[in-house]
Amino acid sequence: MLKLTLHFSQYRTTLLLLLCIVCVYAATFYQRYTGYQYWMQHKNEAVVEHVTAMSGADSYYWLRMAREIDKGNLGKRHLDPLKGYPDGALLAYKDTPSLLAHLISFGKNFTGGDYYKSGLMLIPLLAGLFVFPLFFYFQRLGYGASAVLGGLVGSFSPAYYARTKIGRVDTDLLNLFFPLASACFMLPISRDKGWKVNLCLAIGAGLMMNLFTRWYQQSSFILVYLAAMAVYLVFSRLAWKQVPVLLAVFLIACGPEHVMQSIGSLQTFLKAYVSPPPTGLIAWPNVLETVGEAQQRGVIATLMKVNGFLPLIMMGCVGLFYLAVRHFRQM
Repeated sequence: MLKLTLHFSQYRTTLLLLLCIVCVYAATFYQRYTGYQYWMQHKNEAVVEHVTAMSGADSYYWLRMAREIDKGNLGKRHLDPLKGYPDGALLAYKDTPSLLAHLISFGKNFTGGDYYKSGLMLIPLLAGLFVFPLFFYFQRLGYGASAVLGGLVGSFSPAYYARTKIGRVDTDLLNLFFPLASACFMLPISRDKGWKVNLCLAIGAGLMMNLFTRWYQQSSFILVYLAAMAVYLVFSRLAWKQVPVLLAVFLIACGPEHVMQSIGSLQTFLKAYVSPPPTGLIAWPNVLETVGEAQQRGVIATLMKVNGFLPLIMMGCVGLFYLAVRHFRQM
């Protein structure tokens, strides 16, 4: 009877925390949707000749890609002549469209064929989805309430809000969701579970990275997660025969083509963001300085972008350090 009562209490607590997470997502949706409503009510400020002003330069690129998908102009594996300057630039994407472009193309069926409205509506729908894998991750560690606070802080932090506010149709919308979802599949892998269960979890982690690569078009993250998974499996004291098989299955689920691209992608990323080549003898402006990821800031300045209240940031760092020490093998 005592075990039944304890089980019911734990179930009720989990359900309550899940309800709180749903409320966090709802708050994230509402905050961004009100921005969409304001734009639609003040079209004279945001819309000119049926063209909606976006707050991110890449937004126009994804909107154009969505149109190109519907025109059938993609899939020839050529460099996009309108993406990347000069010709052959390191970050000139191939014409393989991101899942974001596909979602914009699909969403325009619900907005009367308006690609701009379709892109704008994706912002409130997708920006808060990361709170669900975040909840599952911390719930597995026994700290589900931390995900509620983390979801609130993360959703409305200056850094994340600036990249997911209305008008910013970009891959940042799910750049937290997919990595967290992949980690949620890795976390339950253990020696206590059956071989088939661990195999399915490895496949799930790989599929999440596959989707993330198709979304963000940066396959180098596969190598990062492969290394993290290898370390996790070793510290989980899994049978040595299972470790290489699970890693191989993870790579297969990531997609053979993506895996082959990952090494070259990592080199490109490092060369473009970490040690960009000189622009030549002529003092051309370095456009990478306008890219947030390429800008160098101090530790305090970077943390302040997460939340403007420094004591709260420090409390979060201390709490994360505590979890990393106490749950080293699980994290």
